[in-house]
Amino acid sequence: MGTHSLTVVKIDGKYKIAQYGAFDGNPEVQGAEALTFLREHMDEEKFKNAVRNTKPITKEKVKELWNQLGAEPDTWVEVEITQEFYKQHPELDQRTGAKILSLVQDHPEGIELDLDLEFVLEWECAWVWVIDFDTRTFEAHSAHFNSQLPRIEDERFYFLKKEKAKSYEGAVLLKTFDLDNLPSKDEFLASFEGLLDEEFDDEDFEDFEIDELEEE
Repeated sequence: MGTHSLTVVKIDGKYKIAQYGAFDGNPEVQGAEALTFLREHMDEEKFKNAVRNTKPITKEKVKELWNQLGAEPDTWVEVEITQEFYKQHPELDQRTGAKILSLVQDHPEGIELDLDLEFVLEWECAWVWVIDFDTRTFEAHSAHFNSQLPRIEDERFYFLKKEKAKSYEGAVLLKTFDLDNLPSKDEFLASFEGLLDEEFDDEDFEDFEIDELEEE
């Protein structure tokens, strides 16, 4: 299912991971994947060190990696080359999603990542899963639920608000979990049950009265 999401990690006041995921961004899949990593697989000090060592990858570097396989990005590329590219560079694969957490932990020397934090402003960003070591929280954000409107200035991602926009229209906080007292998977999923009943779709969103982008 093409439910788009971000998996985000913040540490030392910096957003070091903002991994775009093109599929299954909902609590049952990407949310649960992140939770399982935190509960069962994370070596916290190793992971935090690896996160600190990550660096954003440049467009020029991504192009260079494609060129090494004889391809040009943003053009038609043979399936075999695409498969080989993502086999070599799963950190750049839109299917990786929350699995990026384990991938980063397995590379303590640090890897280069495509940071796409501003995707939280897009309607297509159905879910944002945030691990914040500064506040020691694991959070779920979204822009798809009526009860979370209007967006207010103390939202985590308000600082990304577009300069010309009358109001912030991005993902807002839905749920917060304590990193030191995480729920079980069943408890985690149960916490979203009532909320999911009120999710609105694209047509509802178009009818909802939200300030549009204002041209100067």
